[in-house]
Amino acid sequence: MPASEALALWQAFAVQAEAARQAAEREDWTQALALGAQLAAAQPRLPRVETLVLDDSQQATLRLTLTAIQANIEQSRILMAGERATLAEEMHHLRTSSRVLDAYSKGV
Repeated sequence: MPASEALALWQAFAVQAEAARQAAEREDWTQALALGAQLAAAQPRLPRVETLVLDDSQQATLRLTLTAIQANIEQSRILMAGERATLAEEMHHLRTSSRVLDAYSKGV
C-alpha cells in the first residue's frame, strides 16, 4: 500500500475518532457508541504503523494523527466514565426510592 494511501486511512480514522469524542461530549451516547463500534471494526483494516515506509514529513503527519487519536480515545474514556458514575448514582437513588415506596406500601 502506498504511504499516501496509508496516511489517508489513518487520517480518516482520526476524523471518525474525533466525531465519536464530540458525540460523547454532547452526551449523544447512541451516536458515540455507534461510532465507537465502527472504529473498532475499522481498526484491523488499518495499515500497521511499523510496516510503513514514510519520509520525514509523512512520519510527522502520522505522529500527529496518532497523537490526536490517542487524545480522542482518552477524552472519550473520561467522558464515558463520568456518565457511568452519574448513572450509577441515579440507579442507587432509584433503588433507594423503590425500597422506601415498597416499605411504605406495605405499611412498614
